[in-house]
Amino acid sequence: MSTADLDPPTDDAIVERVLAGEVDRYQLLMRRHNRRLYRAVRAVLGRVDDDEVLDVVQDAFVRAYVHLGAFEGRSQFSTWLTRIAVNEALALAPDDRRARDLGRLDEYGRHVRRADLRAGADDRRAPDGRRSGH
Repeated sequence: MSTADLDPPTDDAIVERVLAGEVDRYQLLMRRHNRRLYRAVRAVLGRVDDDEVLDVVQDAFVRAYVHLGAFEGRSQFSTWLTRIAVNEALALAPDDRRARDLGRLDEYGRHVRRADLRAGADDRRAPDGRRSGH
């Protein structure tokens, strides 16, 4: 038995096996990425009940399973899965919360976070480094 036989399978290898009919292998992906998805969903939803966060994580795993054949491998599986979870969470986040968190664009089209606005970090510099006329 070589050391390669002892290494845990990669996400891509597990995905291939699930798509080949070994659907019970999907639980390996769920266990591997559960904590990551929980943190990502919690970050989007903020202060909500743990049960709500877990529901969104579960919905993301189900959606990813249903669409597993669409995973093209252009990114890591974990990135693809996390994007699904974040999209699920954003769909549940109140519209006013999403708008607050987005902040705004400055006069040069750069994103300015709300935290930066509160801290006065918007120093009104043009993209070329010159100060604007404000």
